[in-house]
Amino acid sequence: MRRMEIIIAIVSAIVAGFFGLASVWYEHYLDTSEPSKSAVTEVSQQNSEALPQIQATQNPEAASRQNQNDSEVDNEVDNKELFHQLKERSSQRDVKAQFELAEMYIQGKGTTKDITQAIKWYRKAANRGEVQAQLKLADMHFKGKDVVQNVTKAIKWYSRAAQKGNVKAQFRLGRIYEKGKGGVEKDLAQAREWYHKAAEQGHKKAKKKLEQLQN
Repeated sequence: MRRMEIIIAIVSAIVAGFFGLASVWYEHYLDTSEPSKSAVTEVSQQNSEALPQIQATQNPEAASRQNQNDSEVDNEVDNKELFHQLKERSSQRDVKAQFELAEMYIQGKGTTKDITQAIKWYRKAANRGEVQAQLKLADMHFKGKDVVQNVTKAIKWYSRAAQKGNVKAQFRLGRIYEKGKGGVEKDLAQAREWYHKAAEQGHKKAKKKLEQLQN
């Protein structure tokens, strides 16, 4: 009987040892054969980042449209922010801001297109000596663009800009007086005077016109 108990104990120990070794081997197999959660996550992130690049490669036109749309949205946000900044500065009598605000109104950037507001701010800037605003108002009145055509008002604003040395205004005054446009009588003396001022600043067309009038 005692001998039988010893044999059973030995067999039990052997069986227990076998199952213990099997358990260790299985755990090792799981560790080496299955990816860890962190590895799975990393691969998933890499795939997610690579997906747009793959899509862009497969459909470049769609990717280009998306990029253009994103750019337009960003620009619209930037324009709205700029508009509000210019409006604030314009209310503080910043003449450059007043001109730029008028430009945004007339182009409908960052706000709804509003010709009345554009002209209002052009005039404010022009009356305070902003040459570009003076030139803009002159062009609008001369061409009748967004306002009723009025060559007399055009000459008024061209003259202010020209007296400040704006070569475009000088040349356009020369043209008006040379041709007698918009009900204004021809005045070749005035035309030569303004062509001469523009020519002195290197305006090629003014030089040519001056030569023609002097011959």
